[in-house]
Amino acid sequence: MTNDKNVNLKNLSVQEKRDFLRSADSSQIKKIFRKVSPSEIAEIIGGLPSDELVDILEVFPKSQQTEILENIDTEKARKVSQLLLYGKDTAGGMMAVEFSAFNQNVTIEVVIDKIRKDSPDTNRAFYIYVVDDMNRLLGVISLRDLITKPPQTVIRNILKKSVVSVPHILDREATANFFQKYNFLAIPVVDEKNCILGIITADDVSRAVRQEATEDLIRITGISSDDLSIDAPLTLSLKKRLPWLVFNMFLDVIAVSVVAIYQGTIQAVVAIAVLMPVISDMSGNTGFQGLTLIVRGFALGKISTKDFWKIFRRQSILGLITGIVLGLEVALLAYLWKWNPYFGLVAGAAMFCSIYIAGFVGIMIPLFLKFIKVDPAVATGPVLTTITDLTGFFITLSLATKAIDLIK
Repeated sequence: MTNDKNVNLKNLSVQEKRDFLRSADSSQIKKIFRKVSPSEIAEIIGGLPSDELVDILEVFPKSQQTEILENIDTEKARKVSQLLLYGKDTAGGMMAVEFSAFNQNVTIEVVIDKIRKDSPDTNRAFYIYVVDDMNRLLGVISLRDLITKPPQTVIRNILKKSVVSVPHILDREATANFFQKYNFLAIPVVDEKNCILGIITADDVSRAVRQEATEDLIRITGISSDDLSIDAPLTLSLKKRLPWLVFNMFLDVIAVSVVAIYQGTIQAVVAIAVLMPVISDMSGNTGFQGLTLIVRGFALGKISTKDFWKIFRRQSILGLITGIVLGLEVALLAYLWKWNPYFGLVAGAAMFCSIYIAGFVGIMIPLFLKFIKVDPAVATGPVLTTITDLTGFFITLSLATKAIDLIK
């Protein structure tokens, strides 16, 4: 049910509608709510946690966001309006405002009563945070202390001050690193004055990171996630695809020019033309493996530009071993085909050099783009393929030209 993008929301309960919206993409949400009034939309999404509500509201234009918020509980609408001001790739943009925080002067009894009262409305009471009169974060209470200490104990006497928090402006990658480092279920988000604004759960970060990683892998091919829907406007699809395809055409012209320069070699040794697509294809695959790992690593926050030399050394070893193995394989096949050891040597050397260079090109493109603060996922796939084709053709034909008298 939840995977059917043409589902009729009228046939579902309110909870089923919310469950569906959690898994829907932006184009599906737009289509579903195209003819639904703001009040009806508010009724459906108003019961969602604030962070999920924000994700859905961001699909709509500002004017419609305002109309929807006018039909939601006033206090929740105010908080959600604040969340909409944060960048979607920051801690503030990922946080939820449903959390448990109490003034340092209240007792355990008050805390437990409030949690019991709120329990039907929230599933985010992972930790109990303690604040002062200015809402500044002071510490956290363990559930064990909450249960074992006398009910009249004032919570400032049992709080743990070593609480980990993140600033609201922290980017998504750095926020994910905090969760990986501390392995918490939730982390509070604070402002410049250390006032608690909300919390981010491990599930929130995991979902956001997976979404970003998926979008990055999609953008490698030169398209956007919105373009995946068959209902996406044609103008949007053309706008996303054409610029990179046009740019890639110029690179293809250069690759063809390389082939044209060595036209005499191809005419003299026709067999070399058979090897060219094999070598360019294998080098392209090798480069794409490195490219995908780097782009995904950036998206998941597992690598950064500071890891350049570590990545470089690793690729040197991988490229060397891969190049030797595939080079020997194609050399043997070429020799058995033509029974000419020199032809096999040229084929093997061309494969080795192309594989080795393609591996470096695959990691250098996203690393360079990241260094100059450009999204490393944007259409790098088509560019990489053309570059590896160009280098593969050039290496193969130049080696064949040097040894033309031996391989005829």
